[in-house]
Amino acid sequence: MKSNSITIRKVNYDRKNECRIFQTCLKNWFSDPKELHLTEPKLRYPFDFEKWMKLFYSREKETWVLLKNDWITACISFRYCSGEKNGQLLHIIVDKDDRRNGYGKKLIFHTQDRLKELRCSHVTMKIHSGNKSAIHFFHSVGFQMKSTKTNKTILMEKSLKKSNK
Repeated sequence: MKSNSITIRKVNYDRKNECRIFQTCLKNWFSDPKELHLTEPKLRYPFDFEKWMKLFYSREKETWVLLKNDWITACISFRYCSGEKNGQLLHIIVDKDDRRNGYGKKLIFHTQDRLKELRCSHVTMKIHSGNKSAIHFFHSVGFQMKSTKTNKTILMEKSLKKSNK
């Protein structure tokens, strides 16, 4: 039985080869318009990597990937506002074949640690109200419903002050 080597690293959008590999993963993950809509409603089908970069590549935004045996199997993006001491998860994606293996939780906990390093006291996440599995997932990692932004969006929040994971 082959053991799975798991690593987490930051995406460097300045490296063309790294972008090409990440783009391939994203295009595969978002071949279904519903997946793209539930993950990032600001993007329209078909998936456009250039628009993705414009939305998620800037100062105070980071994207991290989880690699299983050196292949990207999940990613998470977040932004932080140093002046406000809060972080916002923009999205988390796990390849369909690797869901329910704890990779999403690993990325969430890694991101929480990173946001604490950036002196953030809490983190929020907007979730499409129809994405019941995401709502359940975020409850399972300690997020609480803060408000319903619209009929389509739920805001969830987690305090980072305690060392709870």
